[in-house]
Amino acid sequence: MKIGKHFIRIGLLFLFAIYACGGASVPPGASKIGHYEGSFTSAPLSGPCQVDLYRLPDGSGTFEGTFQGLEEDVFLTLKGTITGNHLEGTVMGEDVFGGSTVSGELSADENQVSGTFSLNAPFNPKGTWSATRK
Repeated sequence: MKIGKHFIRIGLLFLFAIYACGGASVPPGASKIGHYEGSFTSAPLSGPCQVDLYRLPDGSGTFEGTFQGLEEDVFLTLKGTITGNHLEGTVMGEDVFGGSTVSGELSADENQVSGTFSLNAPFNPKGTWSATRK
């Protein structure tokens, strides 16, 4: 059993490394608003998060990011759209089913982003997250 967890952790680190090295899919013509790092928390899970925000030529935007749980071997990916300063998207990951959502608000100075999330998973975790531009 410990060997299985070790391989899962190595796999998650590998995926995280690919994402961090530019594996994210940025729409053509998008300009990066910024890279944000912070934390997320809910009753069963907490840990670091990171989010990249992009502005499109038409003024709308997209975002991609991750939540990495400390208590469990959890790695969740976030993806969505930005309208004005409002973020709305989905959360994907192992043991997380369709209907898992993330939302947030980008501060007027674009230095902070924070919001809520709801996972369609065992125990239906709901929580908050916040991150600061790096």
